Amino acid sequence: DLVRFDRYIAINPPVDLMYGLDTLDDFYHAALAWPADQRTAKIDHTFRKVAALIIANAAREGQTDAGPPPMLPFDRTESGFLIGYTYRTILRDIIYASQSRIDLGILQQPLRKLRRAAVYEEIAGYSYTEYLNTFVIPYFQGGGATEADVRNASDLKNCTSGLRRVADLRIVASADDFLLQAGDLSWLRSLVPAERITVFGDGGHMGSLAADAGQIAVINCLS
Repeated sequence: DLVRFDRYIAINPPVDLMYGLDTLDDFYHAALAWPADQRTAKIDHTFRKVAALIIANAAREGQTDAGPPPMLPFDRTESGFLIGYTYRTILRDIIYASQSRIDLGILQQPLRKLRRAAVYEEIAGYSYTEYLNTFVIPYFQGGGATEADVRNASDLKNCTSGLRRVADLRIVASADDFLLQAGDLSWLRSLVPAERITVFGDGGHMGSLAADAGQIAVINCLS
């Protein structure tokens, strides 16, 4: 009764959030596949390729005859690590922001606004699974929920009947979204009529939004 929405647009929704958290942790640990004596150098080399790609893309901006962008110069291990690392920086901000609002007394370093190096270093020790077990579940338990309640609520399949009744639900998904398990895409298709779901063959998780077709698909969901 407080907030009403004209339409719901789910863009690359992870169906089972617990699976998604485990996947992001696995990606972050992809660098462990490299020999220990080479790992630091390989991580440094990966970040140097990122920097070179950013510079190259900046140089291409405004060039009408630049042609299609080059293929990303990363192998599977590098790609997995970069995805995991990116989401770890997001997790850092999530933990910092949430504890700045409601401090559960878990972090030992002070939550300063300007000098964050110490608390960021402490937060960096938490994986997504540890974040769930250390911060999220205890927070909801404080409100009377159980761990089972939290885990059940994190799986959209437990809301199937309710989601199917949402007349204004639109879905944009990717067939190769790494946060989806086998069968998840078929389940998403079952929620809405074919005209209310757009599935791209590639793009991973949210990658399709970088292309015109992905942005148009989202815009079309509004009409």
